[in-house]
This record gives sequence, C-alpha cells and structure tokens, in this order.
Amino acid sequence: MQKIYSLTSLRFFLAVWVICRHLSSALQYELAWTKNGYLAVDVFFILSGFILSYCYDDKIKTISDYFLYLIKRIARIYPAYFVTTAFFIIYNVINAYINQEPDKLMTSLTIKNLLMIQSWFGFNPSLNYPAWSISTEFLAYIVILPFCFFILNKAKIFYKILWLLLSIGALCLYINHYHATAGLSTHGFNVYTHMTFFRILPAFILGNYICHIYKKGIQIKYAHTFLLLTIILFFFVAESKAPLDILIYPLSFLLILSLLNITGIVYKFFSTRSLVFLGEASYCIYLAQAINIQIFSALIKMNVIIVSNKMFMLVMLLLTIILTGIGLYIYVEKPMRKKILTIAENAAKPSAATLVHS
Repeated sequence: MQKIYSLTSLRFFLAVWVICRHLSSALQYELAWTKNGYLAVDVFFILSGFILSYCYDDKIKTISDYFLYLIKRIARIYPAYFVTTAFFIIYNVINAYINQEPDKLMTSLTIKNLLMIQSWFGFNPSLNYPAWSISTEFLAYIVILPFCFFILNKAKIFYKILWLLLSIGALCLYINHYHATAGLSTHGFNVYTHMTFFRILPAFILGNYICHIYKKGIQIKYAHTFLLLTIILFFFVAESKAPLDILIYPLSFLLILSLLNITGIVYKFFSTRSLVFLGEASYCIYLAQAINIQIFSALIKMNVIIVSNKMFMLVMLLLTIILTGIGLYIYVEKPMRKKILTIAENAAKPSAATLVHS
C-alpha cells in the first residue's frame, strides 16, 4: 500500500508541539503557541485512526488476521516503549535505594506499565509520563479499530449512524467529565482522568471516517488554501483558552484531508527524505522526551547546569530529545520490530509467510 508521506511528516511537527509544551513547563518559560500543546495528542489519535484504517481495514477478515494485525502493532510500539519505561524503573529503584524509601518502588504500577495497560482501568500514572497515550492507543488497537472496520465496511447505514452518534456521545461525556473535574475554562482536554478511553474513541472514529472518505475518492478543491487556513487556525487554537479545544476535531479533519490532496512544491516539502525520516522516528522522539527532561532536572538540582538563557536551553533540549529519539528509532525500534516479526513469521509458517514484508 502506498505510503502517504505528507501525513508521516506531520507526525514530526505534532511531536515537536507537545514536546515544546513539556519543555516550556520544565523550564518555566511559557511560549504562547506551546500552551495548548497537549492538543497534539488528540491530533495524533485522529491520525492514528486514519493511518491504521488505511493500512488494515480491508485486511482483517478472520481471527488470524486480527492477531496478525496486533502482532504488527506490538512489534511497532513495544520495543521503544519498553526501553524508555525500563529507564524509569531503574531510576525509581536507584532513587528508592538511595533515599531508603522502598514503598516508592510501586510494584503494581510498574507491572501495569510494562504491560501497557496503566490507562485502561482508571488513570494510573505512566512511569514515562507521555506514555499514557500509548497505553490508551494500545487499548484502541484492540477494541475500537476492529469495530470501525466492521461498521464502516460491512454494516448497514443504521449502524454507521449509530457508530457516529456513539463517537459524539463519547466526546460529550468526556467534555462533561473534564468540565466537572477540572474546569473547562482552565484545563480543556489536558486532564489526566480515568476517561482517557472516551478521549480517544471519537478521535479514532473520526480518523476512520476520514479514511473512508479518502478511499471513496472524494477530494477537496483548493487544498493548499484550506491547508494554509487550517494552519493559521491551529496557531489560533494553540494560543487560546480551553473552550476552543473542541475545534481540534474539525481542524484535524481539514488538515488531514488537505495534506492528502496537496501537490507541487508543498507536496515536495512534506515528502523530503529528511522530514519523512523524522516523521518515522517521531514515535521514539515522543517517548524520549521525559528521559531527557528527567536527566536535565537532576543536573539542575546538582548545579551541574545553570540556566541563564531559557530559550537557548529549550532549543538545546529539543535537539537533544530529537537526537535521542533518532537513536532509539535506529538502534531499538527498527531492529527489534524486524526481529519480533521474524519470530512471529517462523512460528506461524506457512500462514504468515508475508508477515515481515507486509
């Protein structure tokens, strides 16, 4: 299946947006466009719903197809997830030993994190804090997407409408919950609650609908104009107060459809090899941020680093995170994914003979 380079590159910009928000918080140096950087996670969810639907919605027809799909997803996300989580497990063990606080080892939470289920049953903190979204996505891989594939491809129009209403209902439920627990006007979607499933459900369903529209051959005219307008509105929402968080859904819809229809110099920009590579490494870059911030914070406390220019430090930390993520992608994700798929292929021969090459 043809790779959509423009969406791959988009993932890098989204990762940078959310990372800059965390960096500005760590440095206590607020930039207007990073204030609502948590919304990048919702765009990630929508984008994941689209990409996985694009790749798999016509391939999962049997139980064996479903398990093959899950093996591919685990091979993609778990190696880098495990390495970054292991860093924080080791860090917590050392910290508990030095401070003689064994109760801080959090054995139950550690097991949930290793299994990627910490966000499934009530919100449990991720040891690598951005990884709460990975745990939530993992649940979506298992539950939401298979239903999306069935509803949009095989079900009657009644069930398709019902599925759409379910997604709207889930979004309303989430909005009502964060309004009740944190205050809509101050926190928006940036709320760590046991409602993470209801945050990702409408996003994945929207991504699935966008894919359905795209595969129907429906195109939008003036894609470049829509793209420019959408980017301007994104910056507006990025600096706004929380009531505008809901606009991330229609804006993501327009952004993805615009990027799917761009041509010429704009398409060439998003298709450059370096940008596409950064997009492919964006998952690892996203996971690497907390490690670098943790090390940076420790060095600050030890007076090894003195921050005199916060903007310069933010840029340096961002570059360090990107380089760490690239290393994680090249030396962990890619080789381990290949190894996992090879093991699965050998275990399932001859039924999965094309597993590694798909």
